Amino acid sequence: MNMHQTIYSNQNDHILSSSAAAHRCAMKLAEDGYTVLSIQIEHRNPVVWVQNCGKCSRLHGASMVRRMGPLGRETVMSTQLYGCQVQWLVRGH
Repeated sequence: MNMHQTIYSNQNDHILSSSAAAHRCAMKLAEDGYTVLSIQIEHRNPVVWVQNCGKCSRLHGASMVRRMGPLGRETVMSTQLYGCQVQWLVRGH
């Protein structure tokens, strides 16, 4: 590996490791029957959004944000899984 390959690799370590963690997390969630809606990879842990469903209670999430949305009260729930933050939106509670 030459110097340019090493620099290129080091510059991309975060995004590559975050992508791998997000892939592992999304695969596990899908295997367990959750619907993955989106994945955000930025400066911190990847954020994986799933569709709210009855199974979400098994994730033992904590309330992160409560707000009034266009359809009433909304709560963003969050938990950690495989180095990712898994989030889902609960409406009406």
